[in-house]
Amino acid sequence: MMTMRSIQGDLQYFLDLRQNVLPAVLAILNLKVASMTDAVNSYENLKFPCSYILDGICCLVASLLLSNGVGTQNTVASSFTKRESEECLTSLGDLVTKVFDNSLFDWYYRAKLVNCLCNFVLLRPQLAQLVIDKLFMLLRDPDYRVRLCLARRIGVLFQTWDGHFELFQDVCSNFGRKLVTSSGEKIVRAREVLSAGPQPRPIMETIVVTLMHLVLHGEKNRVRVFIIYVVASIDPSQRELVSAVLGSLSKETCYTNRTKFLEELMGPILFNWVACGVSLVALVEARGIFASNLEPMNFIKYCCPWLLPALILQEDANSLKWVAKVACQPCAALVKSHFVHIFSVCMAMHCSKKAGWERGSRVLETSILLIVHISEHEGMNSLTRKCTFTYCLQL
Repeated sequence: MMTMRSIQGDLQYFLDLRQNVLPAVLAILNLKVASMTDAVNSYENLKFPCSYILDGICCLVASLLLSNGVGTQNTVASSFTKRESEECLTSLGDLVTKVFDNSLFDWYYRAKLVNCLCNFVLLRPQLAQLVIDKLFMLLRDPDYRVRLCLARRIGVLFQTWDGHFELFQDVCSNFGRKLVTSSGEKIVRAREVLSAGPQPRPIMETIVVTLMHLVLHGEKNRVRVFIIYVVASIDPSQRELVSAVLGSLSKETCYTNRTKFLEELMGPILFNWVACGVSLVALVEARGIFASNLEPMNFIKYCCPWLLPALILQEDANSLKWVAKVACQPCAALVKSHFVHIFSVCMAMHCSKKAGWERGSRVLETSILLIVHISEHEGMNSLTRKCTFTYCLQL
């Protein structure tokens, strides 16, 4: 068996070897970067196919990732002195930028450039700000294969940096297409998107796939799933793809099917749906995304616990009547059957004191009682019965 002394001796040997060898490795690395930079500079102000230089950069970045261990806390800075590694990798970042700006690549090498940029982000996040704008530009690449490659790697940004809300906004703004969304104080309504006219199908497909990969990373997944759902409601040609995407997401997130996956998000989806003014007709027409072979009446009844509070808070009487018509019930009876749920949502909004809390107060004071044609006393009795029933179930 190896003794502790022999193990310590071997460790010291490797430490000495590292100390003697790594300066030479750094010198070679600097020479390679300088050589490739000179090659690029020799074609200054010209657009040229420098695939061999990109091959060299990709190989170099991949080797550095391998030597440092992807996903660990080790970096090139731990192998060399901090100043030397910073200078070397800064030069490498500048080189990648020059190749991007001054080169004519076909789709294959642009896809290779996507992987190179993503690997550089993993290699040195602090310096990757130099190339992140270039990566976002490739979200609008004319070839779907390049956009698909980036969609599959976009999660790297969310694995590497905090500030996921800002990152998500940056990604969406670089799609080059308006998307219906409701996040924070920013709301893009359906009418704004529809006014831009039909969008190219391949572009929308890659947007859906990119959003799918983003759902697997970071926070605020309900906003991303909502955007995907709305794309399918506005553009029927995307519904088959969206169904497949949500099916894949349900498997990735350990749900039995997409219906179970969407059940967890249906409340936020429907509240955003109403807030952004997306058509309820389109919601019903796209019900196959939620579940196959579901009748409009059954689907709208399933949505009522979330849809009715949202519509009442928006004071959208016409949509409320339309929902009641599809549900085959008088409007007052439909709202009355969901009175407790509507009351609880409005009370939560009233107590939150967040933006728009006054609407919750207004509904509690007058709107809901007028819609269902009941007195305040009858409303309180309904709440009492529901609370008593719930308490008994818990016992």
